Amino acid sequence: MPRFCNKTFKRRKFGSNKDSSASKDLKKEQEKPANSSENFCEIIDIPLFSSVLKQHVLCVKCKKQGIDIKFGRQIQDTKVYEVNTRLAYAMRSVGKGEAAAKLFCGVMNLPHPPKRFYESLHALNNATEKVAKVSMALAAAETLSFNNGNSNVPVAIDSTWQKRGHTSLNGVVTAVSVDTGKVVDAEILSRKCSCHFNGNLHSDECSANYFGNSGGMEVEGALRIFNRSEVLHNLRYTQYLGDGDSKAYKAVLKSKPYKDVNIEKLECVGHVEKRMGTRLKALKLKLKGKKLEDKKSLGGRNRLTDAEIDK
Repeated sequence: MPRFCNKTFKRRKFGSNKDSSASKDLKKEQEKPANSSENFCEIIDIPLFSSVLKQHVLCVKCKKQGIDIKFGRQIQDTKVYEVNTRLAYAMRSVGKGEAAAKLFCGVMNLPHPPKRFYESLHALNNATEKVAKVSMALAAAETLSFNNGNSNVPVAIDSTWQKRGHTSLNGVVTAVSVDTGKVVDAEILSRKCSCHFNGNLHSDECSANYFGNSGGMEVEGALRIFNRSEVLHNLRYTQYLGDGDSKAYKAVLKSKPYKDVNIEKLECVGHVEKRMGTRLKALKLKLKGKKLEDKKSLGGRNRLTDAEIDK
């Protein structure tokens, strides 16, 4: 049986005149004036809010009780409601689509997503593309200014795919200025074709712009980026920073995008360290248990350890 000690405790007093720190902070927040310039969204019960307006709001002109308001803010110069576009934007930001939007709205007890869900996606895609082009143009101008007007600049070429391996339908190749660290160009490649075509004739709305294997996307993207650099940004990428085993550099060098101007290959220190570390660990495993000329093994204390390789 548990035992209870017969100790007396002081009774804590509540309702003191002195305000706690939490209550002081709450009062400060309540005393702050509302900033009308802030623009944010909230989820509210529209039928309940409408009924309150009809019962307690008077019309300024006719002085009659009850007012009927249509809720929803439209995007300027369009008939698209902002909330629908934001829903599509939110789903794409977390890598989801229309099916996830239906599930989200169902769980949150919200109205069904709009039927024109993919139209909002197209509008977002067009807006994003415009902003990206402006951003990359500004980055290219900054790179040119950083080099005092010299159009020969170094760039880092890298690529990424939607899925691992060589089965991805989509990939992206980017060119990043070595001097500023900003993206100056990007090429999106897609093998996905949903149009019905006869033979090799694709429709104008076909999303596919590459018809090779996924592994060759980096080569094709690098070629496109180098071939349009002078026309697009008045820049020549004369130094190529990329993977040590990159096939893209060889393809760019062979295509001669700037005629007689040579393109120098820069080695990425990170990739060199990675390859060297992998080979040293393989050598250490191969010579495990064998003695060297000094009659000691390659690994062990004060020898070649994994910790030393990773430094």
